[in-house]
Amino acid sequence: MGVSRNITLEVYTELETSYSLIRELLIGLWFKNDTFPVRTFYKDATNEDDLSDFMNFFEIERILNKRDSLLKRNEITVNVDEISEGLIIKSKILTNTYNTDTKFELYISPSGSHTLERFRRNTDFSYYLNLILPQIAKVGQIAKIECLDFG
Repeated sequence: MGVSRNITLEVYTELETSYSLIRELLIGLWFKNDTFPVRTFYKDATNEDDLSDFMNFFEIERILNKRDSLLKRNEITVNVDEISEGLIIKSKILTNTYNTDTKFELYISPSGSHTLERFRRNTDFSYYLNLILPQIAKVGQIAKIECLDFG
């Protein structure tokens, strides 16, 4: 039986777009530049799924920015060879009444297949949080962390 791990963060940052936030998360952590392949769930401002093509990450900036301007959720999938996993990453701009930063909901769903050889078991939330939180802290404040397992 599989387990779905879901990490949701509420982030306040000076970054203004989902593309910028996701870029800051992925580059430096698992990728060296923005030419890695991703799939975006949506190719335009509609909410009609279209997972037909892989594109380089830098090619989806226009799509994500357009969806941000319409306050729609952005969703991508990316394969991370370093941890032998696929990730689903979702980002949505939220209303911020606290300060002038942009407020995001950032959702990360790892496939959970990465194995910790030393312990002979699959990873838990701490493995992902120890990687992700310092990367996000470089560009913003994390106001909320929610971790859920399904399955």
